[in-house]
Amino acid sequence: MDYGMPALCHFLNIPCIQVISSGLGGVQNPLSLELMDRVPYTLAGFIDLNGLMKRLINTMLYVCDHMLRMYYFYPGIEHIVRRHQLIHHQETQSYWQISANTPKSTLIYSNSAIDCEIPIHKSYVRIGGAMLSNNRLSQEYRDVMDRSSSGIIVVAFGRGSLELSDSFLQLLVETFGKLNHTVIWSVGSRASAITNVSANLIVRKSIPQNALLAHPNCKLFVTHAGLGSTVEAIYNAVPVIAIPIQADQNTNAYQMTHNFQMGTYLNFHDLSHRTLQNAISHVLTNQNYSKSAQTASLKLRACDSKTADERILEAIEGSYPKWQWSR
Repeated sequence: MDYGMPALCHFLNIPCIQVISSGLGGVQNPLSLELMDRVPYTLAGFIDLNGLMKRLINTMLYVCDHMLRMYYFYPGIEHIVRRHQLIHHQETQSYWQISANTPKSTLIYSNSAIDCEIPIHKSYVRIGGAMLSNNRLSQEYRDVMDRSSSGIIVVAFGRGSLELSDSFLQLLVETFGKLNHTVIWSVGSRASAITNVSANLIVRKSIPQNALLAHPNCKLFVTHAGLGSTVEAIYNAVPVIAIPIQADQNTNAYQMTHNFQMGTYLNFHDLSHRTLQNAISHVLTNQNYSKSAQTASLKLRACDSKTADERILEAIEGSYPKWQWSR
């Protein structure tokens, strides 16, 4: 979500359509401050508020977040947008007021099956899982997926790959190299840091992740548990090893491994050859994870009675019924 967008839309006198690709437990959800006793803060690392300590920590995070935004973050943005004349110098409204009063719809890459039906504002629409029907693979990937007798393990850490040290990458290389499975690994810009790659390891800057996860020969997904990867793993019913790195990833990992019980959680800071090898073996040989993933997938898919186009258009047109879209 671009926090400068409301000012630009105010300047151009057009509606604002935003996209949130992280969790809803933060002040970006207008209802969160009213419901902080029921909605866990995104970065808290837990998805329930059972117990006094969790509630206390949750309240402190919300209050600190709100104070930082109101008295540091938003004034900083207002200074920038006024300097660039996106807000007229005679405008009496603050940036916060302009942002609140600008007509907008917010598309959330989440799903009520994942975020525990956190209450959202009427202008918010969940679209998580609605755009995952394109499962086309190139001939190269189809050949790899079809020919692997032991099955495929997909590995991806999203933008978190930038946070991985060379030693951590080498740990993964050595661990994956000892497996009988073919491993397809998306490493982003860190490809140059990976050396001594074994024959069973396919390293790419980017991969068609959702299409690979949708293939029946995909047996395991090793992931940082970003929201997009979480939605794709659940949608395609793939057991996971979640290794969260930052932000809302701990919450997503907890949801997949604790609530949905479709895999196991590993601590990024304490990862070793042994813990990763044991986790891979454990998840691959325990059919309960696969069954739980199927159950979670059915729950998520049941929320998608409308296509992505229908849900997005409904959100936009519903928020601006009087807007002249033909102008």
